[in-house]
Amino acid sequence: MITARHHSLYARVFDWIMKGLLNRHFRSIHIESKLKEQDGPVLLIANHFSWWDGFIVRYAVPKTLKKKVFVMMLEEELSKRPFLRKVGAFSIKRNSRSAAESIQYARQILENPNHLLLIFPQGQFQSSHQYPLDFEEGWFRILQGAPENTRLVFLAALTDYFANRRPGLYIHMADAYRDSSPGTTSENAGIDSGNTTEFGKTSVFQSPKGVESAYNLFLIKAIQCQNQQANQ
Repeated sequence: MITARHHSLYARVFDWIMKGLLNRHFRSIHIESKLKEQDGPVLLIANHFSWWDGFIVRYAVPKTLKKKVFVMMLEEELSKRPFLRKVGAFSIKRNSRSAAESIQYARQILENPNHLLLIFPQGQFQSSHQYPLDFEEGWFRILQGAPENTRLVFLAALTDYFANRRPGLYIHMADAYRDSSPGTTSENAGIDSGNTTEFGKTSVFQSPKGVESAYNLFLIKAIQCQNQQANQ
């Protein structure tokens, strides 16, 4: 596997350049977030629809979670762009012996409370119009072995033109809803309402399909929020 090699000065310059590109490409950037300050590492699940995705997260994190970002990438992609190691990228190779090493490396990242690990469970680009999203299941081993104080956060990046020449970028973020009370199912899990518990004690988050369903509920709520933006 290819490990991350953070370089703080490089990361600052990189983020400055990418911020300029984002502001040039998108008419405006909106962050819709109910996240609150909280200790512990973060496992961030995001949709994967464009070349911009990793850069969008790096733009949003300093404004919301203020963590050191790591991102898991396919090895064939990171091999083509090794400079991304300096901003926290590391690799995973599907259907290989080294995949287990990458999973263990991801768990070690989450042992530091100041770290954020970004993953794209779709495993490949899918249209932003895709609904529901289909997650691969291998990533779930990271969640199973993560420290109990790991914070699970959902992010959905959506774009809309509305009546404008350039698209607007809308970044929706929320804690995963981890209500351990009886009756909680994948159908009513989704955006956090303030009642978070250790995900290890919650049936919804004990299976990859449960997390997938919870994310899709979060995504449809983000889309509904987009529709409200159109009428403002």
